[in-house]
Order: sequence, then C-alpha cells, then structure tokens
Amino acid sequence: MSPKKYVKIKKTRALRGAVYDSHDSNKKESNFHKGRLKDTHKNSNDKDGYVDCLHEDSNDKDGYVDCLHEDSNDKDGYVDCLHEDSNDKDGYVDCLHEDSNDKDGYVECLHEDSNDKDSYIDCLHEDANDKDGYIDCLQEDSNDGDIDCFNEGANDAVIMKTLATSIV
Repeated sequence: MSPKKYVKIKKTRALRGAVYDSHDSNKKESNFHKGRLKDTHKNSNDKDGYVDCLHEDSNDKDGYVDCLHEDSNDKDGYVDCLHEDSNDKDGYVDCLHEDSNDKDGYVECLHEDSNDKDSYIDCLHEDANDKDGYIDCLQEDSNDGDIDCFNEGANDAVIMKTLATSIV
C-alpha cells in the first residue's frame, strides 16, 4: 500500500500547515516521493523547529521548483513563499500565493504553466465537497510511479512532523 501524506491547515488568518508520513501495518514510518520534490532540509541556522527549505534534487537542473524559502524580510520562522529560480524564465510559476479574492488565510491554488501540456496537474485545490478548510488532494502525473495523491483521511487523522507556513 502506498504511503499517504496529510496536510492539516488550522483555521486562522495565518496559514499553519502540517505534513505527515503515514505508517505501514507494522507501525514503521514509510518513505515517499512528493512528485518531483525529492529532499527536505531544515535551516540549521535558526533552530526554530520549523522546516525552512524544501529542496528537489539539485543535481538534475531540470527547471522544476527546487527550494521553499522562508520570507527573509519578516524572520517569523514561517515559510511565506514558494520560489523557483527567477532567472530561468521557463514559464513555471515561481510563487505560491493565497487566493487574493477571498482573503480567508488559506492557499487556494498552486499553478504551474498552463500551456506546457506536460501531463502534470497544475493546481492544488481544497476539496470542494467538504469545505472543511483542509487541503485534501495533490495530484501529479498518474503515470510516473510516484505518490500522486495526498489524502486528508476520513477522520482527519494526522501522524508526524510539522511544516508550518504563513502567507503574509
């Protein structure tokens, strides 16, 4: 059974997220791939308990998003923006923004280049059916062999370590 990854968002103006590994039937933590994102690093300089940088494989130079940085202007320990290399001009969106239309504190949509036709899902949506404020599913290419769906779970159960975010 494929491991699942859960994202739980607290209902506050500032976005607070948690990312969790699933456990197999033997209660062992399962490894997983998040689409093209390969590796997670914590910034060793601030020791604030938050994960500050999410890296893809830095050796492949494939033009995909490589790093999730904390906003260096507010130094609040929360990740504020998802940036790609702003110099490569490859048509990929370089920043993860909250939906500016509703101002509810939740990130509504993560778009990539809608013109690239690369078979990757380009948008991260909250589940429109339950409206519970939790992001329920992130799908990438269903043919690539990686984990394609991060389900919330029927009872909103979450398991392991935290990735906190805030959009300001």
